[in-house]
Amino acid sequence: CEDGRLAAQHFDLPAARPVAVGDSGGGYHARVEAFRRHLLEEALAESRGNLAAAARRLGVSRQYLSQFVKKYGLDVA
Repeated sequence: CEDGRLAAQHFDLPAARPVAVGDSGGGYHARVEAFRRHLLEEALAESRGNLAAAARRLGVSRQYLSQFVKKYGLDVA
């Protein structure tokens, strides 16, 4: 950066993901929830529904992951 200030364009950030229909206007909390759900879905898909393997991928406990699987009604079959 030329002026010594960092800005978003200086980072390789992922593209913004659309917030799911029904979320509260796409505010901060809705976007965090949508992103969390996306990460969980991705980890579960990569681990073929194996909760323990998905939890290891995410660096969280199996119990933590299980809570969010239930919260979001995700299919782990």
